[in-house]
Amino acid sequence: MINQFYISVQDVLNKNQMGKISPSEFNSFVNDSINKIQSNLFADFRKLSYRNSKFQATSNYGNESFHLQQAIEYWVENADVNVDTNGYLELPDDYYADNAVFGEKSEYAKVDYGDFVRLSNSGRMKPSNCNAIHTITNGSIKVSPIPTDTLHLVYYRKPKLAKWTYDIDDENIVFNPSTNDFQDIDIHPLMYDKLFTEVLLKCGVNLREADIKDYITLISKKNKLINNKAVVCFHNVLIFLLQALDFSKACFYCIV
Repeated sequence: MINQFYISVQDVLNKNQMGKISPSEFNSFVNDSINKIQSNLFADFRKLSYRNSKFQATSNYGNESFHLQQAIEYWVENADVNVDTNGYLELPDDYYADNAVFGEKSEYAKVDYGDFVRLSNSGRMKPSNCNAIHTITNGSIKVSPIPTDTLHLVYYRKPKLAKWTYDIDDENIVFNPSTNDFQDIDIHPLMYDKLFTEVLLKCGVNLREADIKDYITLISKKNKLINNKAVVCFHNVLIFLLQALDFSKACFYCIV
């Protein structure tokens, strides 16, 4: 998919007589845009959830919520994590935001930091294994009570750094996805139009929404065609190998 984005961005720049951007500029623009989109998605989801909790949700709440959940759940991951002696989870390197924390017997309910401190210091309502809690403080996750074993963390990860990789052939830049550091775009397809818009804005181009949708449709069709060709190619190779295997067996029986 990233190659189709690269080609389309360069095409738009060419049509607007703005020259080309280098692969490093393209990669930087794509990753900055993905990070911005992720941040905005989570901010929008929090706002939507808050309005709903205050009974201020619009009539379109269901569609908005479903759309946002689909987009952010693309980055959901699971991990078993250790807990230090102060109750802080040892977070994965790609951790972005929490979703849920589970112990051996129950889920650690999420509370705000003020309630966490109050409950942890409470005599009668002190958290237990059956009534465990967690909170977010300074970008870390703290739990109470502190378990003796690992906890299961469901979290949202950071996007993988996209990288359009290439070779130089007779001074021409040629796309090469087989390099060790190649990485495709790491975002839900629902966000392709926003990503394309953001990358073009960083290039100094502001296209109409209809033009953006046309490009995204074309990008998706080309990517699907490439994938279909790869499947057909694999299928043909498989048939060839099976036929060769049958031929080898036939030769073996003739010799015997």
